[in-house]
Amino acid sequence: MRFLIGLGLYFRIGGFMDLVRIDILAAVNIVVVLVIFAIWLRSRSPSVKPSVSTGHTSSSVSTPVSGGKARLTVLVDNNPRRESLKTAWGLSVLIETPNGTILFDVGPDPGVLAYNAGVLGVDLSKVDIIVISHGHGDHYGGLPLLSELKPEALVYVPSGSQRLATYARKLGFKVVSVNDTVEVGPGIYVVGPLYGPPPEIALALKSKEGLILIVGCSHPGVDRIAEKAVKDIGGPLYLVLGGFHMAGVSLSTIKAKMDKLLEVGARNIYPIHCSGEGVRSYLAQHHPQVYGDGGVGLQLALPID
Repeated sequence: MRFLIGLGLYFRIGGFMDLVRIDILAAVNIVVVLVIFAIWLRSRSPSVKPSVSTGHTSSSVSTPVSGGKARLTVLVDNNPRRESLKTAWGLSVLIETPNGTILFDVGPDPGVLAYNAGVLGVDLSKVDIIVISHGHGDHYGGLPLLSELKPEALVYVPSGSQRLATYARKLGFKVVSVNDTVEVGPGIYVVGPLYGPPPEIALALKSKEGLILIVGCSHPGVDRIAEKAVKDIGGPLYLVLGGFHMAGVSLSTIKAKMDKLLEVGARNIYPIHCSGEGVRSYLAQHHPQVYGDGGVGLQLALPID
């Protein structure tokens, strides 16, 4: 009998002898196989992704966010995602955090914003801050709804957008013109402005994984906005979502701008609104590990500081 294979342990149980044989070599082989499998599985693990809600819940009322978490909801977009929601050319993104609720852009129309918020169970009267990325109507047209629901909310606009600022003031809002990157709450920043034209600002949140960046149309270039956010706040970039303004641009331009986002650390990229099918197809084909298929109704659970 081979010593290793034939090694046995004997135990006396209940007054009779039970023979228990432990095959040491077989046990070692099993452990080795498990270790190799674990190493292989780890090598295939994707980068950290935000949790994506399916949008199908037992209640239409949103649950409150807990400490250390933020919830991002695309309220208005021209890209369909949920059949129960209306699409419209424009953008509105709600970010709920333990430190406050921010509405980034408000879409082109109060009716679309109100309808989608109702379907998603979003209470817009709880908005603390409104950030309007730039002075195009598809990004500020929903402001009259907020003037009824939350007239005391601060509205941040890019410096140099006098027409937009005047319009918001006429609706009764207190308006803050942004000249440079500013922290508007713990870990919450308004980025910019950069000139496109027009002048444009963005929103950034610090997270445990890096910066979460929300952009409107990226007229100055999504790569330039990302670089400024990382430079002003500190990086790396974790996630970028919004309009990239790249419909109809060349493949070389798409590649250059996406390469820059990856260079500053982006691990999740959600091109919506005016981004164009070209950039969506490019990311899906060449960088599927970072590509996020967004649209109206998209909800992400995000880790924040």
